[in-house]
Amino acid sequence: MLHMRRGQATLDTGRRRTRVGAGQMVLMDSSRPYSGQFDGPTGAHSFVIVQFSRAVLQLPPRSVQRLHVAPVPLGPGMGVALSRWLSDITARAHEFAQADGPFLTDVTTSLIASVLRGAVSPDDALLPEDRRQALRTQIRQFVRRHLADPLTPDDIAAAHQMSRRTLYSLFEEDGLTVAAWIRQERLERCRRDLADPRLAGQPIHSIAARWGFPDKAHFSRAFRSAYGAAPRDFRRRATLHASTTTLRPGTTTAP
Repeated sequence: MLHMRRGQATLDTGRRRTRVGAGQMVLMDSSRPYSGQFDGPTGAHSFVIVQFSRAVLQLPPRSVQRLHVAPVPLGPGMGVALSRWLSDITARAHEFAQADGPFLTDVTTSLIASVLRGAVSPDDALLPEDRRQALRTQIRQFVRRHLADPLTPDDIAAAHQMSRRTLYSLFEEDGLTVAAWIRQERLERCRRDLADPRLAGQPIHSIAARWGFPDKAHFSRAFRSAYGAAPRDFRRRATLHASTTTLRPGTTTAP
């Protein structure tokens, strides 16, 4: 899948030639030969390419064929959510650990599948569970973008034009309350920062406060409960591991 963020490109499969402009995405089959070129001056383009299995789309073969090399605008709703998500994760790729891969893959492919399903069928033809799953993904993205802010369930519900009761029901289907999920995400941000050697000079309480834990004692208890170690001990072990893992020219280190 190619998402053009800026500029435009021309793709040619031999049977079909199409132009993809800024704010559009196009589905390509990498098992088939194709060629492409960017239109306009060098440096005037920005794009993201995502590779995934066709099976994740959960679309009939005929629908996938119709979408092949057909530009899909990333308009209001899930299209904008996908565009923002791709921009965010590419700009912050250096912040993610290898363990984050499965989660990033799930969210990305779910968003792409939602956008493509909407391009095949009118929105009112989508299954109710598809809509709910897409909405849950959109809400999670919103929360992750605002984890450092003082979020409340009312804030989240208002941002998505729904009642607090509807918001609660969406999270209950996954076995978590809204507050519990936000707390889990904030703890994970703290864990990443504490394991990052680039942030070794930042006090633990500053990292905790940045992600919504102003009370030191409360944060220490919550962190220990989630990860089985006090924040200070966790950071010490992570720092020790980082200092003993080195790369030498001509060699590779397996993760």
